[in-house]
Amino acid sequence: MNIFIVSQLTSKSCNQNLISHISSIQLECKKTVPIVVVEDTYNLSELPSSQRPVDHTRFVLRDFQYNVVANGVEPNKMAQVLSRVETSWVMIDFGQHDQATCVDFIQALSRYCYTNSNLRNRSLIFTVQAAFLVLFARTCNESFNNLPASGIALAQSSGTSSLFRSIRIERLLARLLLASAVRRIRQYLLQILRRFAGVVRRDFKHGESNGQR
Repeated sequence: MNIFIVSQLTSKSCNQNLISHISSIQLECKKTVPIVVVEDTYNLSELPSSQRPVDHTRFVLRDFQYNVVANGVEPNKMAQVLSRVETSWVMIDFGQHDQATCVDFIQALSRYCYTNSNLRNRSLIFTVQAAFLVLFARTCNESFNNLPASGIALAQSSGTSSLFRSIRIERLLARLLLASAVRRIRQYLLQILRRFAGVVRRDFKHGESNGQR
């Protein structure tokens, strides 16, 4: 699967021409899902391409909503709609939807792709508002590759927070156990020193008494 985040300013041209231009982008084979941001396509026509795909299916976010007023994505309807896709290219227009709805859709789509293989060998194009290219690219990376986009996201993840919490608890317990062990050793040493001092004192007194006699 390849994912392209394309500016809506660029996608106003013919969908077939847009797909033809984007298909010219050569991507390396990796274990992760490639996330490509396309801000403009003015120079993509110059790239060599052996094929010019024109078969595609286009959707808008309303196609995945039961209740447009609620502005939420329905996973069941998403599965129904996407299970019928047979083209190699799928375009999804985010329109003017708010960020929360678009992020919710990306996360729901990643869960669908994890449980369903219908889209795994296809290319996805998200046409989004130009101002949110980086935001949605980062969201796709987090959702489809399960990779936090920054150290801040890593530190804020619940799993990592739990790990750091357990490490702090282990360190605290280790310090307490070490302090307890040191305290016990110190007590034992003090007892030994006291006994040794008592023995020396008794021997000294015994020696004095013998000398007086």
